[in-house]
Amino acid sequence: MLKGKAWTADEVCKLREFWEAGVSVSSIAERLSKTSVAVQIKSNRLGLRDDGTRRGSFSPSSVSGVELKLAESLPSIERAAGILADSMLTLARPGLKRAEVERCRAAGDAAWKYKMMMADVLRYRECERVIVELRRRVEEAEAKLAKEAKKSGEARVSAG
Repeated sequence: MLKGKAWTADEVCKLREFWEAGVSVSSIAERLSKTSVAVQIKSNRLGLRDDGTRRGSFSPSSVSGVELKLAESLPSIERAAGILADSMLTLARPGLKRAEVERCRAAGDAAWKYKMMMADVLRYRECERVIVELRRRVEEAEAKLAKEAKKSGEARVSAG
């Protein structure tokens, strides 16, 4: 991947100032001798967010003016694997047009990434389940100890 000239601390400081002042991405790029894409990437990495009104800006949830919505339900890993398999089979056919090849590759890449992310989600859910179970056991043990301590205290009082 080609990289441009590294950002200096002064450029980062100026980027923050311009961003906070509401200067457009293209104007910031011009003033800092950077590309608009470089300014946008750096601003995202710095956590500089925009309400979408800044000219020339984009956000991960809005690309080319199309608002991306989160799915209400997630497809299964099996569905993602099916998309990946369909893409592979389609790519094996001779005579595909370039656009078809690109679409199949994009669908396959997305399905592969989704499968990997879903595996992480499932591991996180298992970790959460274990944590909840451990918390429940700790609470039970604390309650048991408190009950035993209370009994022990009552026994001392009646013996005394």
